[in-house]
Amino acid sequence: MSKRIIGLGVVLAAAGLGSGVQAADSVSGSGSVPLMNAEGQPADSPFAPRFAYAYASGEGDARRFRLVMTDAEPPRAAWDAAVDRDRARADWCAADSGSYIAFEMKATGEPEGMDRCGKGGMRSSSMVNTMNGLASIQVKLGVNDGKRLQGTIVTGDGACGNSGEPPKYCTDTGSFTFDVTLAIAPLMDRVWAQGKPDAPELAGARKALEAYWDAAGKAKAYADIASYVTSERRKQSEDQAKENAEFIARMFGRVFVPAHAGPLTIGEARLLGTDALLATTNPVTRREKTSTQTCRVLMRKEGDAWKVDKESCRS
Repeated sequence: MSKRIIGLGVVLAAAGLGSGVQAADSVSGSGSVPLMNAEGQPADSPFAPRFAYAYASGEGDARRFRLVMTDAEPPRAAWDAAVDRDRARADWCAADSGSYIAFEMKATGEPEGMDRCGKGGMRSSSMVNTMNGLASIQVKLGVNDGKRLQGTIVTGDGACGNSGEPPKYCTDTGSFTFDVTLAIAPLMDRVWAQGKPDAPELAGARKALEAYWDAAGKAKAYADIASYVTSERRKQSEDQAKENAEFIARMFGRVFVPAHAGPLTIGEARLLGTDALLATTNPVTRREKTSTQTCRVLMRKEGDAWKVDKESCRS
């Protein structure tokens, strides 16, 4: 399971954990998103962004920015509340609500990839290609103060030009200018930053996570762990299975179960309201090679029971 798929006032604002109140943002430019053409074949369609939504997540070297440009007003409150914002925006696009181009970048602004979605849900994702000597995504940030992102992004294919001159794209695919307020940080980040590390309720969350992990490492099918996860996660898994049952079943057995087979060690934990975040480690063996997997697992209260929601892991 690789990572993809983790005081108030001035302190929160500096950490990107503030109220999420949006200032007047601006975005412009042009690019393309994937759509089905009249013949039912995938094709690129022109895209002109009118709105932007951006946020930061993670800490230290793992801190990342997500910048989402849309052609229709995004449901900001719903995205703020979503545990998995990547899925929330994909679902929004799939529901014919609008199209988007989303960029992921390091805290320094160095781009790592982009995700495009045309109205109706057709998606195309790509990493940064530098094999041609010219990065396929180039970001220049003029403002990166933990509150706002302002700058430009250009995208293209190939490296062309005359000898002795800086290379330029053989094909320009996008050019954007943006100035956007960072939205409130995702729930997992807020729980870790603001949660109580010594709350007595964490004992129940730890016990529930241990039971889930034991079941997950022995599971033969998704039904074996369904009772341990939140209703939202269960629905998402069922929806994915409907789309491609064979692939999901194969990944469950080959990836998910082995990632939970090693003994679990639970370290630090935080509680914020009825949400808990627990840091874990466990050994994972793949192709006879064993590595250490580190996770942050979001636990949520449903009724009187702790349930497992999102797992953010790396190894």
